[in-house]
Amino acid sequence: MVFLLAFAAGCSCEPFAQGRFTCVTQAECAEGFECRDLGAGLECVRAGTAVDAGGVDAGEGDAGEGDAGEQDAGLDAGADDAGIDAGVDAGTDAGVDGGSVAVALRFATTPQTVVAGGCSPVIVVETVNAGGSATPVSTLTTVALSAAPNGVSFFTGSSCAAPAVTSVTIAANASSATFYASGSPARTFTLVANSAPLTGTSQPFVVANPPNALVFTTTPPDPVRGGTCLPATVEARRTGVPSPVITTTAIGLTAVPSGGARFFTDATCATTTSSATMLGGASSASFFVKPLTAGANVISAAAPFGTAMQTINTTPIVRRGTCTFPARTPLADGGATSALTQNCTLSPAVTDLSASFSMIQTIGAISTADIGVAEVRCRLTGTSTLSCFRRQDADPVDVHFQVAEVPQGMLVQRSSGASCPGTITLPTAVVPSRTFVIKATMSATATFDDEDTEVAELTSPTTVTLTPTTCDGHEVQVVDWAGVTVTRGVLDGGLPLGTAALTLAGLPAASGERALLLQPGTTLNGTRQVCSTLVRGAMPSASTISFTRAAGDTACTLTPMENVLYERIDFGPRATVREYTATLAPTVGSLPVTVTPVDASRTIVFASSQIAGGQGAGETSHGGTAHFTEGLFQLQLTAANTVTVTRAETSSSAQVTFYVAELVP
Repeated sequence: MVFLLAFAAGCSCEPFAQGRFTCVTQAECAEGFECRDLGAGLECVRAGTAVDAGGVDAGEGDAGEGDAGEQDAGLDAGADDAGIDAGVDAGTDAGVDGGSVAVALRFATTPQTVVAGGCSPVIVVETVNAGGSATPVSTLTTVALSAAPNGVSFFTGSSCAAPAVTSVTIAANASSATFYASGSPARTFTLVANSAPLTGTSQPFVVANPPNALVFTTTPPDPVRGGTCLPATVEARRTGVPSPVITTTAIGLTAVPSGGARFFTDATCATTTSSATMLGGASSASFFVKPLTAGANVISAAAPFGTAMQTINTTPIVRRGTCTFPARTPLADGGATSALTQNCTLSPAVTDLSASFSMIQTIGAISTADIGVAEVRCRLTGTSTLSCFRRQDADPVDVHFQVAEVPQGMLVQRSSGASCPGTITLPTAVVPSRTFVIKATMSATATFDDEDTEVAELTSPTTVTLTPTTCDGHEVQVVDWAGVTVTRGVLDGGLPLGTAALTLAGLPAASGERALLLQPGTTLNGTRQVCSTLVRGAMPSASTISFTRAAGDTACTLTPMENVLYERIDFGPRATVREYTATLAPTVGSLPVTVTPVDASRTIVFASSQIAGGQGAGETSHGGTAHFTEGLFQLQLTAANTVTVTRAETSSSAQVTFYVAELVP
């Protein structure tokens, strides 16, 4: 605007009249103009103005002072363009988008980290306008490269092959140039790029010695509960000092014994992995590990530059053992020792009772009318004690127990008493679709009938119903386990009169990791044959359940079993499960069954029926009314690939279907 007023007033200043301004330094010129001497001293002229024989091209006019001279070239390019454009447009540009003229250099790539003597990834330097946008240069521009302190060499090839260079060029109408760098010794340098009059730029350049070792920086508890999700971090080091990797590096993860521990990417140990990632420029990587096998699990993290190893001492997920009730012993004074209570010791102790459930299998020979000697119920009364009870003690019995502790996703609630209330109210609501019931009851009668076939049914998230209410003691565990799916129901009509076998079809399909828990019950209070009362379950397919009794004895009087409750447990990812059936002929008391090898420290074995004596019942051809122990079994994992099936009474044939469940908590 000042220029226009001067021109209108007829200012005699020749440079102003021609749209040119005197200057001393470049800083006095508007953007888009250069401080140059075109023959009349230093002046601010449009960038790129050339001098020819006729004077100043586009300055005073190419064809003289007429047509495109003073008016067109001088006024138009001078006053109008240079004055208004440079004063208004260029000012507006600078205020809005920085204009179309490069004023500075900038590194377009992030700071690099390289190994000493190694070649960096590509580095890009570019020209930008005042607004920070990449802007081409009009002429070939040389960019000088240097580093502080000395120790960095620059190259135009990606392999950093000689010769080294000290500059790169940005071609006319281009805005960037690329180069590569290599440095030594290990330290942080500053890369500098300059090209006057453009403002220079700099950025860090880290040169590191390559790591030569990998170490764990986290320490697990000692011991740690099997199935616990643990955080783990490894660090790359050189001579004991953290040293970053140059490029993103995969860290392979393994465990010994194989499968003894599993690795995960997340803190809930939901997503498995076999490697961790150490990002370029970082010196550490994190992951999560869940030890499964009891004992010393050695986990390894392997990188190209070294391997880290760590031992995790792990307690078993499943504890097992056997304890014995001795027979009542007469005393000299006419009395007798009492053998109604037995405390079984867990070793090692569990940590959390609310995350632990127990299963028992009782066997014993009944020599009198006291059938209650073999009806045992047990409960966890402490972290190292399983307390077991019975009502009669004329004969000895053995109790095989298994206790599983699952640190994550499990809630176990217990009810215990010397009677059977009609309703048990749970303190905490459960999710029925992932909850199953474990029970053991007892009575003091001489006949195996309704009091001995108690059914404990989960009827709401907070209610378990017991039927009938005439027993002499109960132990009920309600196990809510995230990750499993439970399908429950009652066999419609039960097993009718005269029916030895029945198949229930049309259930929602379950996975291959399924197991069955039956509770056969009767309302008959009186004499009935054991062969008619013990019911075995199996699963011929993913959507069917079969029920059988009498072990093929056609002479058995098949009275009704009016109430057969089933719970099909689909363990899904929580266990690997396999079903087996063992048949024992008369006189056979023990039978080894070969199974797929398992990790014994996290495997439970249980029968499909829990009618009496815990979770070890099958079916039998025994026609008497008292010796239900003909069809009670202990299922002991005596080797990684062997389950030994044992019973105490062998006058009849018997069958048991059982499940070997290798837990993956």
